[in-house]
Amino acid sequence: MPTTPKSVNPSRPTLLKKPTVFVVYYSTYGHLRAVADKVVEGLKSTNLVNVELRQFPETLPQEVLEKMHAPPKDASVPEFTLDELETGDAFMFGFPTRFGTAPTQVKSFIDSTGGLWAKKALVGKMAGIFSGTGSQSGG
Repeated sequence: MPTTPKSVNPSRPTLLKKPTVFVVYYSTYGHLRAVADKVVEGLKSTNLVNVELRQFPETLPQEVLEKMHAPPKDASVPEFTLDELETGDAFMFGFPTRFGTAPTQVKSFIDSTGGLWAKKALVGKMAGIFSGTGSQSGG
């Protein structure tokens, strides 16, 4: 029967690889990006995981985003990919609510994961969610 160590010596180097946590957000106006930055900050402060910041791919045409007065997306933050979903260890997904549900950009990405689901590539992955809404009962 396997045993678990009772204590860990933090001064002793470990051979275990730190898990990678992807913090993935969608934000039209930057509010959820600000929250995502705080999630990244908190995760990094533990020194227990590697943290990667990503954004969900945009589905709206640039012309529509301009009419909405949406600021440009931060080009320094890569778009999240299916390969990263398959290779990452854990995930924090952040997005606003739109009419009480996730925005199309998030739903579209999730809908594209069927191949990973079919080959059971997502089994054992841990995930959490953070969200925001513009009204008291909007989410």
